[in-house]
Amino acid sequence: MDIETVAVDSLKPYPGNPRRGDVTAIAASIERNGVYKPIVVQRTTRTILAGNHTWQAAKSLGMDTIDVVWSDADDDTARRIVLVDNATNDRATYDWHELDVLLADLDDLAGTGYSQDDLALIAERAAAMDDLVDDEDDDRAPTTGELLELSHVTVPEPTHKCHHGQVWKVGQHTLVIAKINDEHHLWRHLLTDGVRFAPFPEPYFTLSDVARDTPLLLVQPNTYLAGHLLDKHAAAFGEASVVLT
Repeated sequence: MDIETVAVDSLKPYPGNPRRGDVTAIAASIERNGVYKPIVVQRTTRTILAGNHTWQAAKSLGMDTIDVVWSDADDDTARRIVLVDNATNDRATYDWHELDVLLADLDDLAGTGYSQDDLALIAERAAAMDDLVDDEDDDRAPTTGELLELSHVTVPEPTHKCHHGQVWKVGQHTLVIAKINDEHHLWRHLLTDGVRFAPFPEPYFTLSDVARDTPLLLVQPNTYLAGHLLDKHAAAFGEASVVLT
């Protein structure tokens, strides 16, 4: 496929694209790394099929041109390309040890999309996986309880059962069960004026001083920890949390 450089303003975002990307993080990457791959554009309409948020970031930085690869897809196929490009990214997983090693070799985190707080969580997950004993008769992934047992921590299963993608109303706060880095579309629209962002909240977070003073958007990818947060909130305040979605 040939790559062509075109004017940024000559392209159009895909209408109704459900994906909500982290344009700020992408812009930071562009400033550090440049645009390292072309975006995919439907030739007949000049509509972006893959790379909508890269295009938005380029516009936010005042870039005049961007590299594209043209697609001759009809409208039905174009829609399918938009959907599969989003879905396959959502379903990707990590080898936490390999990610930890990859990040450790960098002098700084500029342009990576990761923060120092992320490094600590990744290192914990990598260490937990390294401690697992390989059992040839057990191919399943370890449970949260098993990982905690390896660290000599014994905690009962939470009463509240949470599932990925759920949104809970927890007093004046909102809890979303979602990934922080690549599932912004599940929670970013809830980060409105007056609401404070609280990623990876621990189970007692709603009992903190900041939680009493400010409505929080709590984003926790771990369903086990999210369940315990709901349990601790209910025990402390005597109020039930409600699943919104």
